[in-house]
Amino acid sequence: MARNTKTAIIHSFLKLMQKKKPEDINIKDITDGCDVNRKTFYYYFADIEDLMEQTLDYEVKTFYSALPKGTATSDAVAGFFKIIKQNEDIFLHIYNSGKNHLVEKHIHSIIYSVFRNNVNSLSEGRNISDLQKDKVASAFTFIATGFISKWVDEGMQEDVDSLVGSLHAMLFGADKLMLNNAESLNNNLII
Repeated sequence: MARNTKTAIIHSFLKLMQKKKPEDINIKDITDGCDVNRKTFYYYFADIEDLMEQTLDYEVKTFYSALPKGTATSDAVAGFFKIIKQNEDIFLHIYNSGKNHLVEKHIHSIIYSVFRNNVNSLSEGRNISDLQKDKVASAFTFIATGFISKWVDEGMQEDVDSLVGSLHAMLFGADKLMLNNAESLNNNLII
């Protein structure tokens, strides 16, 4: 029941975020929307900012757990862009409320997980350290999150498929090249 109550509070908040900015939502609005009391809200969340952060965590975990095993990196990134676009009002409300660091943190988290899985897969059986794998995944993460941040800053005007297509075209093959270079570093072939 506790998990359902917490999820109900998150869903009430998400529903409100479709129509209101975070600063216009109060705890009573949230609790009225899911038929719980204030005390119950505070049992799960310290305040609305904590709710915002946990809501983004929930959305990231929901997205990531729904990805079929073996999903291509470009498909996973495209799916994530589409989730952001489908929830444009919510993301823009949080992003423009001065809480953009929360959005960027969660975008970074999901994109890193997607790229790290890709790097792990491509480096199986190769002499590449975990540190090098992390660096390669991080490089791609910063590029992709930069694309997303710019896209969100500009009001998500560019078509998702076009944006992801551009990102994919620019990075195509770079993962293998970076892993080859990382393996060379581990084998002391590059100074």
